[in-house]
Amino acid sequence: MNMIAKINFEFGWALLAVVMLFGVLIAHGAMANEPGAEMERANASFANGDFESAKEQFLELERAAPKDVAVLRKIALLYLLENNASLSQSYYEKVIENSSAIARAWPNSLELYLDTALAYFRGDDFARAAVYLGKAAGPMGVTFIDEIAVAQRQLEMFQGLDPYIISGEPFVEIPFVQLDPLPVVLVSVNGSEPLKFVIDTGAEEITIDTSAAQRLGVENVGGSSLQKGAAAGSGAMVQLGKIDRIQLGGLGVQNIPVDILDMGPISERVFEGTPISGIIGTRFLMHFLSSIDYKNQQLILRQKTIENRMAFETRLSGIAHKTIPISMYYTHLILARGSFNRQNEGLYVVDSGVAGAGLLSSEEKFESSGVLIDWSKSEVGAGVGGEAEALQVQVNEVVLGTGANKVIRSNVPGVLLREELGLFGGGLGFEIQGLISHSLFKGAVVSFDFESMELIVEE
Repeated sequence: MNMIAKINFEFGWALLAVVMLFGVLIAHGAMANEPGAEMERANASFANGDFESAKEQFLELERAAPKDVAVLRKIALLYLLENNASLSQSYYEKVIENSSAIARAWPNSLELYLDTALAYFRGDDFARAAVYLGKAAGPMGVTFIDEIAVAQRQLEMFQGLDPYIISGEPFVEIPFVQLDPLPVVLVSVNGSEPLKFVIDTGAEEITIDTSAAQRLGVENVGGSSLQKGAAAGSGAMVQLGKIDRIQLGGLGVQNIPVDILDMGPISERVFEGTPISGIIGTRFLMHFLSSIDYKNQQLILRQKTIENRMAFETRLSGIAHKTIPISMYYTHLILARGSFNRQNEGLYVVDSGVAGAGLLSSEEKFESSGVLIDWSKSEVGAGVGGEAEALQVQVNEVVLGTGANKVIRSNVPGVLLREELGLFGGGLGFEIQGLISHSLFKGAVVSFDFESMELIVEE
């Protein structure tokens, strides 16, 4: 659901809405009703990215004030960060139940209903998510609301269908066609010939090229252009739709949400003319116990069975590895703690799709960390969002993880975008230090356990 918009929207008063993915990009710490030092401490923990402490503090506040909607809402968000969609849903329902009639009236309810829709979407309950998107869209047909309505129509394409129906082999190893500038594997869509798809944890859904989607009969319900700060580049038109079936080796998946956009610029500028037909994003990978095996150049997808989990854990017990806790924000942003150049400690997005780089950060953070910046050496390339001016830089050290579970790399290639991502600057309610990516993982096996919420790195 790459519906990203920033609108200054007036109903006699200014309502600033920043819609990102499915949520609304508003600092959730800035809610009304924040009494006392306990609330301040809880909000401070959240702002520092200490989500475990924040959850304990907000649960304690709930015991003292079980109907405080600001407290209930923050707990709902914290459970979603843990990828516990069912508990998040139940807390958002409590927020709605305990909100005043004025708060439940549109447009005051817009943000709350979008957040509730996100919780149901994360739990693959597309029917309930669509209902709340409809409530968020409200009665007025302005462009912003139309974009929410497009997302609603996409989910309604799954009426009577279960999404992500998995069949075939319990465990598949899909060889890379190439490793650089990003890993590519072969995928069949709706019974097609094998197509080249990039593996990118910074992407949300399965993405397919516009021309391939038309040729293969992929349905769509419309879309909108990506706004500045949403991705590398801006202005690209993204449509939303549904794929009937995807096949990766001996494993098939049915009923999959899809983003549809022109992959031509990426094929030409990033892959030097190699035709790329799509992207495998985090929302797909999280339905498996997935490993991006850079060492042996393969994508491993394990169905979530007891046997596969036991085999995976048994194997890990006999080899050296690092286990790094992760959280998930909005629809797919994987967060983990790290640092670079012995500062900038905090939360990073694990985005494997930054071609040729191990770190993307802001100009301010690079400069304050002693990274040399010379914009006269920048180049114009292609990102998912369209053309993007970028500068290659060199970073002395990048660390993913903390304590004994650190992955440390020296002399890491980095990248700086002229048009910086909207993730930076604290707009999420906490600070993002950067994106950790491809070059940091090369030579390792990187596994994503979205049940235990751990990133496992075998070096």
